[in-house]
Amino acid sequence: MKQGPVSIPQYLEQLGTNRTSPMRAFAEEFLEMHRTSLAPFSKKWVANPFNQWSRQWEYPFCHEAINKYAATQEHPIRVLDAGSGITFFPFYLSESDPVNHITCCDLDPALATSFSTITENGNRKVGFINRNLADTGLQDHSIDAIYCISVLEHISAREDILQEFHRLLRPGGLLAITFDISLDGLGDISPEELPLMIKALRKLFAPDDSGSLEALENGKHLLERDIVSTQYIANRHPALLPWRYPLLSSIKSALLKRRIPSSRIKQLTFSSHTFRAKP
Repeated sequence: MKQGPVSIPQYLEQLGTNRTSPMRAFAEEFLEMHRTSLAPFSKKWVANPFNQWSRQWEYPFCHEAINKYAATQEHPIRVLDAGSGITFFPFYLSESDPVNHITCCDLDPALATSFSTITENGNRKVGFINRNLADTGLQDHSIDAIYCISVLEHISAREDILQEFHRLLRPGGLLAITFDISLDGLGDISPEELPLMIKALRKLFAPDDSGSLEALENGKHLLERDIVSTQYIANRHPALLPWRYPLLSSIKSALLKRRIPSSRIKQLTFSSHTFRAKP
């Protein structure tokens, strides 16, 4: 799948194919089977994460990246879900034969009970640790692949977390990462802040697609009118937005930035990339 921000035609093609049908069906079945265990987290976010504007691209992107990487390895891989929350995705990914174990890491202690309940009757390939992403407590080079889906933009200690990712990954290990970009500057990563995060990534990791990263770094991709954004989704597929009260969410973000909101919703796009850990 394409790296960098996604164009509207690419997004619609992804939604219009049957490639993600098994993942969608698994997500719905997982929600139905574990609705009670998932309820506390669902109240904070959304009931079914797959039915969310960016995740319909981000989950398949990470799934494809990890399975392609795993196919090149001589042994089943160990994976870290960084900032996991609790969703269907690690359980879906764990059904891939090349995956040995997935460690989900999140700072929310309430998730431990939910994970324990879900895994006690079967899936032993998924585990949970209640740790800070900057200090996971895992051994050096004990992880083959890390995926981090729309997490780093919400955390200020990004460089510390990237250092921890590098410590955990064996040399050449995979980092699949996605993040939101605030087009109006009211979110956590503005176009002006983006080069700083990319610089921190480049210091420790080699991009698989340097061209898409460079275009993002110099702002070229963000000037394209056909990239998928929350404004486009609000106009065409509003049910895919995660905010129950979009205007209140936009006003809250604006107040935190001491700005006046320019629209009724937060203006976001997202970008997806893969890297390899430098020695």
